[in-house]
Amino acid sequence: MKKAGLLFTLVGPAGVGKNQLMKYVMAHSPITQLPTATTRGIRDGEKEGREHFFVTDDTFLQMIAEDEMLEWQKVHRRYYGMVRKVVEDALTKGQPIIADIDIYGAMEIKERYPQQTVSIFIQPPSIGSLIERMRTRGDRETEISKRLLRVPLELELASKCDYIVVNDTFEHAAEAMLDIVFAEMEGHANRPASVHVQLPHAYQYAARVVPLRGDQLLCREGDFPTAIIRQDEQPYERALDAIKSELGILPDVAHLVHGEMPNDKFIPPLSMDYAVTANGEQITFNYLYRIDQNILVPDGWHWTPIHTQPNLDFVKGLAG
Repeated sequence: MKKAGLLFTLVGPAGVGKNQLMKYVMAHSPITQLPTATTRGIRDGEKEGREHFFVTDDTFLQMIAEDEMLEWQKVHRRYYGMVRKVVEDALTKGQPIIADIDIYGAMEIKERYPQQTVSIFIQPPSIGSLIERMRTRGDRETEISKRLLRVPLELELASKCDYIVVNDTFEHAAEAMLDIVFAEMEGHANRPASVHVQLPHAYQYAARVVPLRGDQLLCREGDFPTAIIRQDEQPYERALDAIKSELGILPDVAHLVHGEMPNDKFIPPLSMDYAVTANGEQITFNYLYRIDQNILVPDGWHWTPIHTQPNLDFVKGLAG
C-alpha cells in the first residue's frame, strides 16, 4: 500500500446500515475498527474495547475534562466520542482504521486531520427505508421518531463529506465502499469535486393532533388538525400550533397526550405514520389533545364517536 494511516469515518442517519457496511469492509480489507467511547449500553454481539469503550456518564465527562477526547457529541441523551490516544496511536503506526460516528464528529476530525481522514456519507434510498430498518431491529417508536428529526440536518451536511454511497442494495453499497477504501489506501483516489444527496422522492414531516372529549373526536371530513414540521421545529409544538390555527383554541401543553416520558425537550408522539403520496413521502407524528370544556366548533368541524374512526389505533383506550 502506498498510503496508510488513514481514518475512514462512516456517517449517515440512524437505520441506514452503517454497521453492516463497516463489517463487510473490515472482512474484505486490512481495515480495523476504531473503538469509540460511549455511554450507551452494550448491545448483543458487541465486545468491550472492540466496537466501543462502554463508560458511565461520569467517566466520559472526566475524560473530556482531562482532554482525553479528540472529539465528542451528545446524541439522543448519550455521549459518543473518539479517544485521542487510540486515534493518534493508530495513525502514527500507519494503520487504516474505520469508525461509525456522528456527522458533527466527522467534520471535527476532518478539520484536525485533513490529510488522513476520509469521510463517507451513507445515503438511504428513502426515509421509509430508515423507518423500516429501525423497526426491524427493534427500536422503540419514541427513539425512531426522535432520530428521524435529525435526518434533514444530516442530509444537509452530507455535502461536506468526501464521498456519498447510496445504500439502495447492500451488494451495491458494499462494493462502492470497497472501491473507495482501496483507491484511498493505494493513493489513486479520484474524489468527486462535490457531493450531494438526491433522494428519489421529496419528503416532509407533519404533526397531527386528534381533539378528544369523552368518547368523541373532533374532525373535519375525516381528518384532524395537522401542521407541517420544518427543520429545527419540535413535532409537539407544531401539534399545538395546529390546534390553535385550525380550531381557534389557545392550547395548553398539559392537555397534550403523548408517548413516553419527554426528554431533552422532546415530547414523543403517541404513534407515527408513514405514507407515500403524490407529493412524496410523508411522516406523520400523532398526538391527542384532551378538551375538557365546551368549545365553539368552527365551520366544517364536527364531533364523532371514536368507533367511527377505526384507523386511529393510538386513540384506543384513551377515551373517557
